[in-house]
Amino acid sequence: MRKIIMCLILALQGLSSEISNSELERRIDLLAEEIESLKLEKTSNIPSYLGLGESASKVYSLNQGTSIGGYGEITLSVFDDENEQGTPSNASSKGEVLRNIIYIGHKFSKDWIFNSEIEIEHVNEIFVEFAYLDYLYSDLLNFRSGLLLLPLGLVNELHEPTLFNSVKRPEVEKYIIPSTWRELGLGFFGKWKNLRYKTYLVNGADADGFSSSGLRGGRKKGGVVSKSKDGRVASTIALATRLDYFFDNSFSVGIGHYLGSSSSQSANSIGTSIYQAHGSWEKKNLYFKGLFTMAKLSGVKEYNQKLSKNIGNGLQGYYLEGGYNFFLKKMTLTPFLRFEKYNTHHKVPSGVTKDLGVDKENITFGLAFKPFEKVVFKVDHNLKSTKDNKGVDETNFSIGYIF
Repeated sequence: MRKIIMCLILALQGLSSEISNSELERRIDLLAEEIESLKLEKTSNIPSYLGLGESASKVYSLNQGTSIGGYGEITLSVFDDENEQGTPSNASSKGEVLRNIIYIGHKFSKDWIFNSEIEIEHVNEIFVEFAYLDYLYSDLLNFRSGLLLLPLGLVNELHEPTLFNSVKRPEVEKYIIPSTWRELGLGFFGKWKNLRYKTYLVNGADADGFSSSGLRGGRKKGGVVSKSKDGRVASTIALATRLDYFFDNSFSVGIGHYLGSSSSQSANSIGTSIYQAHGSWEKKNLYFKGLFTMAKLSGVKEYNQKLSKNIGNGLQGYYLEGGYNFFLKKMTLTPFLRFEKYNTHHKVPSGVTKDLGVDKENITFGLAFKPFEKVVFKVDHNLKSTKDNKGVDETNFSIGYIF
């Protein structure tokens, strides 16, 4: 590229004696615009690196040096005045700058890479979403250590707002697979032909953060324990593994498994297993994707009795989503529909009465509009139903961006 630019400059200099100053300036301006266009083209088509989003993958495309990227979401949720029973919902509308994210990565050499995501949530909460070192040995075998995104589900690693069409992430991947889920650990990843894998040994979850609503409070997030701030992160361990098979660029299926022990400060630890299967298909304008997951907890009966809690020992859920992409030059308009069903009291130990309020069914439909690939405007309506007939419908709006 530098040689091409130098040749063009020298050519212009050679012509300077034969053309006017105004014409020379015009040609230099055109050259500058072309260079800028080439720069934009180079940075606007960054391939996903083994399951990461575009901005998170930026550093892998460098020869060496530092990369900066990011994404963000601004959202508004308006809730119905009444629930399914027709009684007042007492739910207030909520608007906020939900997330503003900065990716910072550095490529020390062709083998060593540092990558990180710094997250500001709800305007004033700051988290490290991930921060890890990669040693890239080969396509088949690479090493990763640090604060890692667990390789489960469709959203946990690919969570940028331009990568899913609804305003909010699926609740199955919020309360059973508690995205965005990250823990301290180390492990291996790579690919062989059409098969990709990741396997990480990480700290166990925080059982004291579990509830009848699910596992979301069990994330330790690299040091934050839900009931205290003493950093008891490494008291238990877990293994998270994922396999994906790509039949071609449009169709893939995968499975994930989490197996470990979740720590408690006041009771025995809880054995925790999460199983999930997922798939996605996209052909021309049409796409479908879906996920099924279940979690099994052991030692819950004794834990509940000691701490007077009502955690279930079996959680289960799934969702299916489809949509159609209308393309108009650089713009995309996508109507979509998602059906979601989950129950965090699918099974309960003796002594616990099933909570009908956590047996839920959601139907979400809406539109996602991209004026170009890196910006999205979304609107959707969520029909919410629970077994106790207290679901509250909501309408959501958002602006999302990535760079």
